[in-house]
Amino acid sequence: MKSFEETVISRLQLVEREVERMRVKESPDMSSYLGITAKAADSAKLGGIDAADYQKGWIPTGGWKIYQTNWINNVGGAQTDYSIGDKIKLTNDGSTKYFYIISAPTPDSLKISGDSTGLVGAAGTALTNIYYSHATSPVGFPQWFDYTPILTVSGGTAPTYATFINRYCVVGKLVIVYCRWSNGSGGTAGAGTNQIVITLPITAYQENIITGSGGLANGSTFLAGLGIYLFGTYFAIMKTAAFVTGADQNDAYRELSFTFTYEAA
Repeated sequence: MKSFEETVISRLQLVEREVERMRVKESPDMSSYLGITAKAADSAKLGGIDAADYQKGWIPTGGWKIYQTNWINNVGGAQTDYSIGDKIKLTNDGSTKYFYIISAPTPDSLKISGDSTGLVGAAGTALTNIYYSHATSPVGFPQWFDYTPILTVSGGTAPTYATFINRYCVVGKLVIVYCRWSNGSGGTAGAGTNQIVITLPITAYQENIITGSGGLANGSTFLAGLGIYLFGTYFAIMKTAAFVTGADQNDAYRELSFTFTYEAA
């Protein structure tokens, strides 16, 4: 058995060793106390995934392939692990692209919308650097995307505009659309007494409803209080109780500006 003096000396030697470690900025080795052999790397603690990705709101995955321009397949758990409104980041055709998930109709495929170029490549092309996010605003995600609606007038012609801004954002299943069309001169004047019908960026869940508001100008005439009437995959612009027709946008100076929301199908 150690004497009292020996015990004190042994303790002091331990303290001196720990002080020396601190002096050279070394962390005390606690492995023997914790029953481990080494400090685990952050990535190992997270199943081999870099913690920085999680901090930015992104979860890495892999194995996805192109099915069509705006479809991905070979997705494990497509119907159970992903929701409409989730966000995607991936590399395709040499560039980073971002998308919203807008449906998960089969066990292994997802329909997406976002990057204006869509997915480039033949069916079966492997995608790389794939991440998904359930977060509202993962780092780097643009939130708003441009789209080009198709304007038609049955029995007439649709107007065209020098400024033709159309953008949408998805929050869960809520789709928010902002449009601003204007023309000071030139372009194509509208014609015909039938309504202007315009395609939606994402199919609506409900049909035959009025939503949104905005303003309209045609020459010296300005009308406020526009509404948007949804048809499912199309919408039409309304003024008071009547639809806006091709002939309502037939002046050299014409403008439409409006915002509306709806639930994605």
